[in-house]
Amino acid sequence: VSWDWKVEKFPTHKGKESLKSKKEFDFAAQVYVIFYSRFFLQTKAIQYVWAEKIPAGTVGSNPYTNNVKMCVLESGLSNEWKHEERNIKKDFEEFFGMELSKDVAAVSFMTDSDSTGTDAIAYFADFKLGYLGAANIENKEKNEKEENKNDFK
Repeated sequence: VSWDWKVEKFPTHKGKESLKSKKEFDFAAQVYVIFYSRFFLQTKAIQYVWAEKIPAGTVGSNPYTNNVKMCVLESGLSNEWKHEERNIKKDFEEFFGMELSKDVAAVSFMTDSDSTGTDAIAYFADFKLGYLGAANIENKEKNEKEENKNDFK
């Protein structure tokens, strides 16, 4: 998945901005990648965020559920658009510690400032999304080639 984004205004936190606390759990820009599940309570998602003060590269569980892993991609104000490109399969396996075997069910993007009762402004553009099917086909073809090589040993 890839996209461009820019934050104009962060929500105003009275306390320390945190991935761990439900109190003032607001971020100016967020992108959710939600994975298919037959049972809603087992749905997993990756929440990419642009935080004001949490360092980029910080990863953690969403304080509302362990089924959502958060990853801070950008931190601090920038006057420029930022481009993100993420390997969803790799991120899922790293964050959840399991192989991704489900397709993406939805992608959402949002600003959030309800917990702080303040304002946030962010812009999003140029979303592109690949699909797991292509990765599965490539893996299947790779495995078939390996099997064919083994037949000739």
